[in-house]
Amino acid sequence: MSMCGSAAAVSICGSAAWATSHDIMASNAEEAKRPQRTLPIALLSTVAVCAVLYVAVALTVTGMQYYSKLDNAAPITGALKAVGADWAVRIVGIGAICGLTTVVMIMLLGQSRVFLAMSRDRLLPEWFSHVHPVTRSPRRITWTLGLLVAFMTAVLPIGDLAELGNIGMLTSFIVVCIGVVYLRRSRPDLRRGFRTPWVSVVPAVAVLLCLLLVGNLPLITWARFLGWMAAGLLIYLCWGRRHSKVATGELAAGATPGTAEDHAMAEGRKS
Repeated sequence: MSMCGSAAAVSICGSAAWATSHDIMASNAEEAKRPQRTLPIALLSTVAVCAVLYVAVALTVTGMQYYSKLDNAAPITGALKAVGADWAVRIVGIGAICGLTTVVMIMLLGQSRVFLAMSRDRLLPEWFSHVHPVTRSPRRITWTLGLLVAFMTAVLPIGDLAELGNIGMLTSFIVVCIGVVYLRRSRPDLRRGFRTPWVSVVPAVAVLLCLLLVGNLPLITWARFLGWMAAGLLIYLCWGRRHSKVATGELAAGATPGTAEDHAMAEGRKS
């Protein structure tokens, strides 16, 4: 197995798809017990485990087949066929279907919680912030999001959606890294359950790595992404800026919409 092949396979694993499930844990922090302690442990441990597994798979596959022949839609099954392990192809296929199913469910779970927080702040219509009294879940936003995702996957090429997902995720990672540095310096008084170590180095390295991956995406993906961002900015200017609790001063910048602090501030305004 050549080192060039290993490096190429590892770089392929550097796409944003493998990291999307980890930030969903943060989106669901409201439903965790002792999130200040458990979330950092869960995030760091799962990232480490997944990184090791991805690198191990990449090294194994490039040992089974030359790396230039792995540039296809199903590189793992192709490598298995190359070594005569046809019996394992079906197992890998079934595992891939099960894995994709859980990924879709988890992505919908995380995104629904993001939209729930936005609707609580009225960045989205407050109608979406309704929580079902029995299931204690945001049923309205979950149904709306599920139908939207089903429609998009039915009418748009899956490859284009994957590239848009990659550039969107990588951009959000860049924004988060910049936000860590900004908040550490502008709001040193904030109570933090977890503090990023080496804050002058870790976010900078993360931003550079994300920019490296984003730079490998085709120009058409950039054009679509900029159009999508422009649409989001237009929605914010037309709706969010005039309705947001933070923007209108109804909620302090340090408080979280829908929390006890938010309700306390609302009661204070009423009295």
